Amino acid sequence: MRITTTSILSILVLCGCQQTNSNYNQATCNDNFKISGNIFVGTQYTANMQFSDVDYDKAYKNTYSYILKNGYNINNADKNLGTIAASTNSASGKSVPYNAVVEKLDAGSKVSISYSTPAAVSSPDNLVRDDFCSLFTSIKKN
Repeated sequence: MRITTTSILSILVLCGCQQTNSNYNQATCNDNFKISGNIFVGTQYTANMQFSDVDYDKAYKNTYSYILKNGYNINNADKNLGTIAASTNSASGKSVPYNAVVEKLDAGSKVSISYSTPAAVSSPDNLVRDDFCSLFTSIKKN
C-alpha cells in the first residue's frame, strides 16, 4: 500500500504536527519560498537556496537522496545537467511533479525546487514550505 505525499501532508495537518529544525535558518527559507496559481488552475510552489560551503556533487547527491527517501518517484535524473524530475500521485490519482535543479557556482552550489499541484488538487502551503526547508537542510548534511 502506497501512501502519497498529498495524503501524508493531509495527515500532518489533521494531527497538528509541525516540523521544525533548529539547524536551519527558517527566515532565509521563507524569503525564497514563492507560490503562484490557485486550486482552480493549479498551484506552483518554488524555492531556491545558495550554499557557498557545499560543492555541486554533495548538493546533487543529498538532493537526490532526500527526494527518494521522502517517497517521490524519480522519473528522470541527470547529474551532468543537474536535474531531478520526480513526482507523486495525489489522493485522486493525479500526477504531482516535484523537480529540482542543482547548479554549480564559483563558490558552492545552488538548488532550485518546484512542486506543482494540478487544478482541483491542493497541498497545505506551510507543509510544502517545511518540506522545501527540510530538503535545504539535508543538503548541508554529510
